[in-house]
Amino acid sequence: MIGQIKRVKDRYKGDLLSYRGVVGIGIGYKVINGRETDQLSIVISVERKLPLNELRENEILPREIGGVSTDIQEVGKIKALEVK
Repeated sequence: MIGQIKRVKDRYKGDLLSYRGVVGIGIGYKVINGRETDQLSIVISVERKLPLNELRENEILPREIGGVSTDIQEVGKIKALEVK
């Protein structure tokens, strides 16, 4: 199962990263109503979740891709740390 999810993630990573606000792609357990489930999914990290009425149809992230469920998680702004 994890192998299939990894292959799908690797195949579609570039496409998913091209969506507005997407800052990362990974694999993890789907979170529903603030609770982690036992369902592995492709986790799409976004800076901020936007209301559907602010998105064009082609900007709406898929609920599943390549037969694998996705989970969109808001993570805020990501900045690289400066090492001194």
